[in-house]
Amino acid sequence: MFGGIEGGGTKFVCVIGTGPDAILDTTRIEVTDPATTLASAVRFFREAADGGVSLAAIGVASFGPVELRRGTPGTGSSPTPPSRAGPGRT
Repeated sequence: MFGGIEGGGTKFVCVIGTGPDAILDTTRIEVTDPATTLASAVRFFREAADGGVSLAAIGVASFGPVELRRGTPGTGSSPTPPSRAGPGRT
């Protein structure tokens, strides 16, 4: 059993299942502030665990970059992406 989070700019979609065609549960969380949004995602997975669901792993997909280097000040956050304009473009 696996969990998944698709984190976008306006919503998080959390799922639990064994594969894309075998979804056990899902929820949509409207993005507010980081603490509230993440607390809602954690609550979804905790409630599943309390109901007897044991997850092997949780995968996260993000709309932009995510800082994964442990020990850096922004670990787990989505930093400002680099400009895509490139030299000489506006």
